[in-house]
Amino acid sequence: MPQLEELRKEEEVNLRTRAHIHPQRANICVDESYRKIIVSQPTDPPIVTYVDVGDIDFIKRRDFTDVDKSDHSVEMHLLSLNHKDGNHTSFQFTMAAKRDAWETGLRTMISGAMAGSKIGEVKVPSQQYMAIKSLTTEICAEDELLRLTVSLGKREGILSVKKHENTAKDWKRITDEFVEKNAVLPTEATSLYRYIRSVIDRTLMEKEAMAVIDEINEQSFEKLVKKKHGSSASDDELVRMAADRLTTISSQLATRIGSHGNGGMVICQILHRNIEKMKLINEMAAKVARAEEAGRASEAPGSAGTELAAR
Repeated sequence: MPQLEELRKEEEVNLRTRAHIHPQRANICVDESYRKIIVSQPTDPPIVTYVDVGDIDFIKRRDFTDVDKSDHSVEMHLLSLNHKDGNHTSFQFTMAAKRDAWETGLRTMISGAMAGSKIGEVKVPSQQYMAIKSLTTEICAEDELLRLTVSLGKREGILSVKKHENTAKDWKRITDEFVEKNAVLPTEATSLYRYIRSVIDRTLMEKEAMAVIDEINEQSFEKLVKKKHGSSASDDELVRMAADRLTTISSQLATRIGSHGNGGMVICQILHRNIEKMKLINEMAAKVARAEEAGRASEAPGSAGTELAAR
């Protein structure tokens, strides 16, 4: 297994997780049994964590172009791992070829882990197994996150996900129950689960992202001045309080949005930049307000009278 043997060698990557969306330097390799990914972070003291291959739900590779602090274009070659418990891990490689080799190797390891698992009791279906022909998204009820009509050709079924069923574990259970109840071909279960997860993740991410954007906009200097209503807070105090609130919003992005897969991590990065821009805009707006106030004071009638008297 020459490809798998390459994964035994340490590879330097940038690590992102659900809890830490900012990239952190790490070295990764697989253990001797080819069942775990060893993640070593060169901190003081070093932090070593493990990713069990059997706990990986699915793998996806992504390529992005970003800009560094010097405004230079940087290629980002990501390998995104979604865990069965809803967590997420992302490895950023400097070379696409290295990332691709890791993707191929991990897929082989996952297949081996699945083949090595114990075979459970064989259940006899009450009706003929059928493949999924089409999926149609229906209008949700008030208590639903997702409602699908699943067509199996000769028959169809309704798959419903309630709002309180908002974890990957819930979606996996709902998928398994639907597949068993409607005699869907078992090989279709993984694809159906991934579809459900991607649709709900996208919906939740969009909703939360819009909420965060509204919260950021509410911290603009102009809006805060309008809401002051005779408050004794100075412009500098308004800017400082807004900066504190924006910092709090920024610290919550990892849990509010970053948990929704690789796309959520990218949106978090964009929102982090918007938050820092809002802080700068507020500082500039306060300076402009002070300058305008000083200008109005110099043009006041008392100042004009003094000037005429001097003449």
